Parts: sequence; C-alpha cells; structure tokens
Amino acid sequence: MIGAYVNTSVGVSDIKFELFETKKSSNGAAITIAFSNIQTNAYVIDALSKTLRIIPSRINILTVSTILTMAQSTYSNTVMNTRQYVYDVVIGPNSQDDSIRPIDLVDEFSISNDQLKKMSVFLPSFISTYSMSTREIIVTTPKFRGSSSIKLLSVTHESTKIAVSFW
Repeated sequence: MIGAYVNTSVGVSDIKFELFETKKSSNGAAITIAFSNIQTNAYVIDALSKTLRIIPSRINILTVSTILTMAQSTYSNTVMNTRQYVYDVVIGPNSQDDSIRPIDLVDEFSISNDQLKKMSVFLPSFISTYSMSTREIIVTTPKFRGSSSIKLLSVTHESTKIAVSFW
C-alpha cells in the first residue's frame, strides 16, 4: 500500500492510499502540472491515463480542490495576466508489469512534445509550457513514536480481540 499527501503553506491535503500487489515494485513518482482552468480530478486522471497509457487506478491527484477554489477567488485580471492552477499528481507502480518505472513515465511526459500535445488534446486548458517538476517517491520504513503496547481486550473460543497502540 502506498500513502501520500501534500503539505504546503496553504494547507495539508487528504492522505491518498493505493493498494497494489507485486513481487518487487519500483518507487512511485510525482509530477506537478498546470491548467488555465480548474479541472475535476476525474478529467485529469482520464487525460493522464490516456496520454501515459496506464490504468487510471495508478494515478492520484493530491491537490485539494478547496485550495484551487481559494486560488481562483484571488485572481484579478487587473493584477495578473493569467492564473495557473497547479496539480500535484502521483503515479504508482504497475502491479502486473513494472518494467517501465513511474519516474521514467513522468520524466518522458515532461519533455515529450508528442505527449504534451496529446494531453492538450484531451484537456485543452493544459499548460504545456508550465515548468513541470518530477520527483521519485522513495519507499521509507514507517516510524513510530515510542514502543508499541498490546492490550488483550477479550478472548472467546472463536476469536481474540486486541488493541495495539504506538504512543
């Protein structure tokens, strides 16, 4: 299972989880892309899925829609020419065939004129000239505060209930 979230000066996104099965997987990847209008997550995921030729379940949008709406409310055409709505997108590993790593997919997307044009066809408000940043998501071992505590709650012939606490 992969879990990811975005922490910015504007706020913290919800944690997004993706469950997958594989014997050995590569790391996930993240990319920031921009649009001239606010798009629904479903449209962005569909367009990226078609452009990158991957299944939609491998793609998660981390940007919270309320952050985009707040940015939209601050736009004034007397102060700025255009508004860019930036989305943080995470691509997870392929659970069936991980021969093309997610970081290779997003790196290729960010420099390929063909893929950028294709994305613009699927979502015309896509800003292909935006300076996209890509990064690999490195797997880390979860850390816990303090030692764990296991408490036995109940025992019957059919089941045992326990509570595990890490702080």
